[in-house]
Amino acid sequence: MRNLFSVLTLTVSGLAMVLSSCSNGPGPGGKATITGKIYVQDYNALCVATGVEYYKPDEEVYIIFGDDASYGERVRTGPDGTYMFQYLRPGKYTVYAYSDVCPITGASVEAVTQTIEVTDKKGTVVLPDIVVKK
Repeated sequence: MRNLFSVLTLTVSGLAMVLSSCSNGPGPGGKATITGKIYVQDYNALCVATGVEYYKPDEEVYIIFGDDASYGERVRTGPDGTYMFQYLRPGKYTVYAYSDVCPITGASVEAVTQTIEVTDKKGTVVLPDIVVKK
């Protein structure tokens, strides 16, 4: 009887340690959603705004889970410039798209980022427009 109690105690203790060490951080596997739009401000080759602005269809948008070094998922915007990352767990996320940089500076593109904390397990977070130059 004593051995059975010892085995049972060890099993319950081990199970408790395993379950408590499995914390799910940011990333796929949840029910939350992050959505937003990509908005373009058009510039000419001399880095002067043309005044043409619009929501960008078929633009790539990336998401970084927590403090990861690179993106975890990539989607394309729909016809109205809307993107959506679904099935996320609560945590910190960085959403970004690439913007052209003035050719005079020598750089070709830069990331325009927004960082958000998802706190609701099932909610939808709507980000402000990500404004890029093209």
